[in-house]
Amino acid sequence: MGTVYALRAACRAIIFAVLLSFFCLTASATVHNITIDNTGFSPFTTNANIGDTILWTWQAGTHTTTSGNVPVGAATWNAPLTSASPNFMYIITTAGTYNYFCSVHVGMTGIINVAASGVQNLDVLETVSFYPQPCSKELIVDFSKTESTAGVKNIELVNYSGQLVYSSLVNAGIQSLHIDVADMPSGIYFCTVSVANSRRVIKVIKDR
Repeated sequence: MGTVYALRAACRAIIFAVLLSFFCLTASATVHNITIDNTGFSPFTTNANIGDTILWTWQAGTHTTTSGNVPVGAATWNAPLTSASPNFMYIITTAGTYNYFCSVHVGMTGIINVAASGVQNLDVLETVSFYPQPCSKELIVDFSKTESTAGVKNIELVNYSGQLVYSSLVNAGIQSLHIDVADMPSGIYFCTVSVANSRRVIKVIKDR
């Protein structure tokens, strides 16, 4: 039984590594690694930017990563970190300070500081709108108020686990993009619009 359990854990780790590699290749954001063992989270403090991904990795013991105080508008989380669930990913969408902890062990805490300057040249994309919110059948990304000279835009939609579920390139001058989300599971997603050195990330809620 021990051998079978070890093989299953190894397979889960390989699958997660493949997904993470794919995610890193398709997104321009930085992945920040935080490990957890019986001594606590390492590093204790993580400095990140909007659009970055936080990756917690289990090393020993039974733990969780659970959000405490987070910026207004940011999604909360509560995920196990064990041999059976060794990883958890969270995409940063809001600037501010995130406090988190292990609900199993008093005193195991961590901090994520997110700079407001994480997205460069946001002004070129600040007129992009996303609707309806929440969405059930389709998500519309509206570029009608964006400068026509903004160039080709890269649109990506990832789920709460950080997996890329949609990607498209939109040429300059296109007024809107309609993303079919009808068959996607309900939950929280993050839509990223990138053009040149600018990037904007919006939290999207998918209803049934």
